[in-house]
Amino acid sequence: MLKTRLEEVSSDPVSAKGGSGPKWPAFSPYFPPRRAGEVVSLVEASSAFPVMETLILGAHNTASLAFRILDPDTKTHSEAASERGLSSWGEVFVDAAMRGVHLRILLADFEPVMAHDLHRLAWRNARRIMAYADRLPPDAPGEIDLLVALHEGELGFGVRTGLWPAFRQKLKRLVGTRPDAVDWPGVAHFMLGERPRFVPPARLWPASHHQKLLVVDGERTVIGGIDVDERRYDDARHDRPSDQTWHDVSLFADGLVAADAERHFADVWNREVTRYGGDAQVSGWQRPPGYDHQQIPRMMVPPVAPADIGDGEPDRGTPSIRLRRTLSAVRSGAFAVTPIPVVTEIEAAVLDVIGEARLLLYIENQFFRLRRVADAIGAQMQREKELEVVLLLPMAPDTVAFERQHGPEMRFGEWLQVRALRRLIALGSRRVGVFSLVRAARAEPGLDHRARAFGSGIIYPHAKVMIADRRRALVGSANLNGRSLKMDTEAALDWRDDPRISALQDRLFAEHLGAAVRAPDASEVSALELWRRTAFANLECAPGERNGFAVPYKLGAARRFARFQRFIPESYL
Repeated sequence: MLKTRLEEVSSDPVSAKGGSGPKWPAFSPYFPPRRAGEVVSLVEASSAFPVMETLILGAHNTASLAFRILDPDTKTHSEAASERGLSSWGEVFVDAAMRGVHLRILLADFEPVMAHDLHRLAWRNARRIMAYADRLPPDAPGEIDLLVALHEGELGFGVRTGLWPAFRQKLKRLVGTRPDAVDWPGVAHFMLGERPRFVPPARLWPASHHQKLLVVDGERTVIGGIDVDERRYDDARHDRPSDQTWHDVSLFADGLVAADAERHFADVWNREVTRYGGDAQVSGWQRPPGYDHQQIPRMMVPPVAPADIGDGEPDRGTPSIRLRRTLSAVRSGAFAVTPIPVVTEIEAAVLDVIGEARLLLYIENQFFRLRRVADAIGAQMQREKELEVVLLLPMAPDTVAFERQHGPEMRFGEWLQVRALRRLIALGSRRVGVFSLVRAARAEPGLDHRARAFGSGIIYPHAKVMIADRRRALVGSANLNGRSLKMDTEAALDWRDDPRISALQDRLFAEHLGAAVRAPDASEVSALELWRRTAFANLECAPGERNGFAVPYKLGAARRFARFQRFIPESYL
């Protein structure tokens, strides 16, 4: 059964510039750098999934999971799961709870009409997790707590009222074309019988919990860009169909930085439990029809803050690792459009990494949509005349390439990226290279034109990695866009002065460039020249004869798709 209860704990007001939010537990202050213990780079889900499974199966007390997407039917890939005869992540959860582990799963929910497919996916996965939890006997020594949470940063009443007529029409079209939409908690909440209600106007949530985080016993953590489902599972061969290829990077770390990650999870969990426990409109979604046995999960008393027991900050030059976050709170006021940024450590770290680069700044990211980041890189290139930039991006957004969504928000997102890239190229000239990845096979029939390039289907780089001069790396869940650096809940690890950073870059280069990195003259040219030479040479080869997967990014295709939109906030994209 799903064991949950609500316990009373004190809470503190949220203080932020622009006003005070409800009296929900406050976020922890910044976490200092920690001495790097064991740190392992997990490139692709084929590396990350087995490690995460093994960690959960090796847990003694607690396992805390926060993901945007978490499908418990995802197949297992670890020896530990195989030895126990466990074939899915849900079975891993049950096995852990039967051994006395308390699992807390924070699953992101999404605005139920404008992002209906994501809302549907969140609750389908939630119901599957509930079904696995129901396998636990009443006397099980452990338990599974589940919270499906919308981000607190909703729009103000005045904005919602103004948008309500158009939103209501969209809701009518949704239930007209997809009658089963009313079976999902968010949509059902807006209905009055078979028709959308007239008042009050729907509540709208533009932000989300985007982090991908696992912490076991407060001692070991995995943080990165990977969510958990079959779509995300891929390996270095990228030989799956194009719409299932997925390049991603995470980091495993132990020690005090894992305790920091546990404290961060506790902050977010406690705020959400407090909010859902005190808001009837939202908490009702936690008890959809057919799942009335689910109650609000219990409050989690945060562990001892590492800042209280710390080991002192490591000396400069000593390998260190540090938790960085993006956190925002609801903004008061009738015309609030975005939440209040409360913690913007990842944005500060992005700019700091850029400022430390002298020879090579290597970036992998799902998006590059911020002009201020392009300007920061350009300014650093003006200061450091030898600095080169290698930027790896998807050929097109996932929603455009594979879901074929061509709406105004998709086109505006591409417009922002084209603007930022053109700015960066103008500032850096020949010292900037922008690349993408394609499969080592001919394009499958039926692919959208944005899902194919140079005769092949695309590979989707979803990693969020920055590496400066092989000395400092930032790896996490945050994209280089307004959402990730100001609005959404994000987590990243800031890793520095560690020889293993160089090994991570070498591994990424070897995977993307193939045998080209081992060519006799590879060490005699700069990293940018190696990428450029390999990517353009790949254009002259048949798909199966290329070195790795790297090709030039098709800026022209993005520019033709892009459209400026006046009334969509840049921070939403």
